[in-house]
Amino acid sequence: MLVAAFAIATWGLSLVLAPSREYQQGYRAGRTEAEAEWAAGTPSYYITGDGSYGLIGELDPETGLPCKPIAGCIVDDHIWGREEGHNRRIRELLATRASR
Repeated sequence: MLVAAFAIATWGLSLVLAPSREYQQGYRAGRTEAEAEWAAGTPSYYITGDGSYGLIGELDPETGLPCKPIAGCIVDDHIWGREEGHNRRIRELLATRASR
């Protein structure tokens, strides 16, 4: 979950949201996994959620990459961060390849 930190600003109260430590660790792990997949020539698109295991081998419509379930319907901050970090890095690498 996102950790909420409150700060008193000059003109009142503002809400600042920061990712949890678990999310940040998962995010970094996901980016590392994406780099390793890319280097090995086996990039995938991480998915989570109920029914995700039924999509093994299906292609992600946005990227055209095979879907890889990493969790079912129970997703914690680490898993969420891992999915986000991995998929964001994969999209960055795809964009770099497309621009060449």
